[in-house]
Amino acid sequence: AKVDSMELHALGAMEERDRIEYYLGQFIDALEKSKYEKAYNMLNENFRKNFFPTLEDFTTYAKTKFPMMFSIEHTNIERNGNTYILWVNVANSLSGKDTAVEYNFVIRENDLNKYELSFSVK
Repeated sequence: AKVDSMELHALGAMEERDRIEYYLGQFIDALEKSKYEKAYNMLNENFRKNFFPTLEDFTTYAKTKFPMMFSIEHTNIERNGNTYILWVNVANSLSGKDTAVEYNFVIRENDLNKYELSFSVK
């Protein structure tokens, strides 16, 4: 996806944690808009091979495991080099907090707005 220089500039000005949460937000936004191929392409290649060898596999999983409208609560973030682990409670924003499921998202930032992610498959 082509990114304009304004977005890169904004990302460069962000605090590290905000930037990583922005990347996760891009993934969640793609899921909420049913842009499964876009979300699938954000996934780490080895993660895809192991869990979702095809886009169809991922789409089926996403439709059954993730809510149509997300409510997310970040509970923790850790950094190891250019890799970040986020603990996130994901809930259906229409049903409320008691539906929350905790996920770990792992985001590797290779460069500004060049990242890949994986998550704890439930």
